[in-house]
Amino acid sequence: MNWMLFLIYLVAVNALATTDSLRPARWSRLGIQFEATSEVFQGSQAQLLSASAEIAETITKLQEEHLKAVHKTFLRDHSLVVLFEKTSATDAVFYPPRTLRPENEEWFITVSPGILSSPTYLKIVAHEYFHAVHFALNPGELDWVREGMAQLFEHLVFGGFNTAHVHSSLTQSEHGLEEAFDPSTYIPEKYGNTLLYFYYVNSQCSFDNQFFWGHLLEGASGRSGISRTLAKLASPEAHCRSFESTATAFSVARLVNNFSGYDQSSATSILTVDQRLPTNRDRERRLLANPTDHWRKLSAWRPIRITLPTAMILAPSAPSDVKWFGLENSYPHRVRELTPRDLGRLPSKWDVGFIRAD
Repeated sequence: MNWMLFLIYLVAVNALATTDSLRPARWSRLGIQFEATSEVFQGSQAQLLSASAEIAETITKLQEEHLKAVHKTFLRDHSLVVLFEKTSATDAVFYPPRTLRPENEEWFITVSPGILSSPTYLKIVAHEYFHAVHFALNPGELDWVREGMAQLFEHLVFGGFNTAHVHSSLTQSEHGLEEAFDPSTYIPEKYGNTLLYFYYVNSQCSFDNQFFWGHLLEGASGRSGISRTLAKLASPEAHCRSFESTATAFSVARLVNNFSGYDQSSATSILTVDQRLPTNRDRERRLLANPTDHWRKLSAWRPIRITLPTAMILAPSAPSDVKWFGLENSYPHRVRELTPRDLGRLPSKWDVGFIRAD
């Protein structure tokens, strides 16, 4: 009988120990809650406590120096929890209430412990924190807009760009600007497309980041929300009138941004000179290899835009090594290669250019 009681005791102690090992560690810094599983916490306790202090200080600084009172309203209704846990293909994810934990009203940002040794991990946390602010102000916003705005927020607060995203956007053309995002799949080009688009519109169509802060408070989503924000700004620039006009101008800017020798106007500059990628012939080839749905690979040739009447005059006597292309001057800005005979039948909504060798 004593042996039986002893066995029951051992089972109970083991069950309590197992329950305790599964109980998450939870602590607070500057009013922000932090959480980690007991296993994760015990394995890197000092690092997590140090990171939580840095994260809390960063979020507090963002609130005090970059957000206005209207941006902070969600803090009065929901507490924020930063959860150290790897839950997706990306390094960090924002979860609105009742999404990560259906029974829970708290706002969660999950952070992979593996990124805490990176010098840029606080930019990632700021990115996800901005998602929380944006969601509170416009919960119906589309995810491609959310991602572009959050990356622009990173730039406004910390400076610089995610170079992997920029490089992918300027050298690849597998994905469109308005594609949906899947947290389980990380595609740098999609992030780069949205980052550069919102940076382009904010810098081309507003002063002192008026587009960014104005659009953050715009209740409409997607194309219509962007068009409404632009209408309120009333920029005198023709390419800043609507989403369609900015998307068309951006598609041209994205194509020509890194072509040395191309006569760039202010409307075709995505990045400043010191931020552009170094000129590289192989990179130019990849950039020309499908920037839009209907572009044909044009090797290392450089595009020169001219008017349709001039093209019709030049075509018959043009050298045999000149290639012609048509450029649709309205969104979605398709491009296709032409023969000289095509020029006379080209619709008026197309501009024309020719491709010449160096």
